[in-house]
Amino acid sequence: MMADTDKWVLTEIHVRSFLGVRSDGIKIDLDRPVTVLHGPSGAGKSTIVSAIEWALFGAIETFPDYSVSGVGENASTFRSVIHLGQSEATVRLTFYRGDSNLIWTRRRSKGKPRPADDTVTCSIDDEDTEANTRTVFGLDSSLYNRGVAPRQTTIRNLVHNERADRNESLDHLFGIEPLNDLSVGFSRGHQEIG
Repeated sequence: MMADTDKWVLTEIHVRSFLGVRSDGIKIDLDRPVTVLHGPSGAGKSTIVSAIEWALFGAIETFPDYSVSGVGENASTFRSVIHLGQSEATVRLTFYRGDSNLIWTRRRSKGKPRPADDTVTCSIDDEDTEANTRTVFGLDSSLYNRGVAPRQTTIRNLVHNERADRNESLDHLFGIEPLNDLSVGFSRGHQEIG
């Protein structure tokens, strides 16, 4: 088991011109061991969680949930994370580990909105470091979406009365969907061969 000094701990989120956040931006200090985001529907809770995911990976797994026009692999989809009327979206995440600090920033321009064109920087103790989530955090988007920030529907389905929904959510959290697909494939093969 790793000590807290071995892990990067998120301490601040600064969001500007991203989804529903205007150009004046918002800053959230995470100076407590546990932070709870609460508020009515539309208050921006999901936007904050999405901002973290987008900053790290350049995409949001639940993107179609935002009901934006042009969902798919086109420029209007990538541009839609930028607040209406703004030219650039920025999310900056600040982490600490022991006596070190890390600042991770992603910027997306309206003129070049594809994730490959984003400006992503990472500095550890004011020294530029390669912005690679796997190298820096030991994290990829699949693990992030399963273990760090599962979708609301996944969490809701864990307590759902329908066994199939509950099992699907558990499979997602543990990352075993491919094994289920393989099992179904073997079953079909067995039936066809007889």
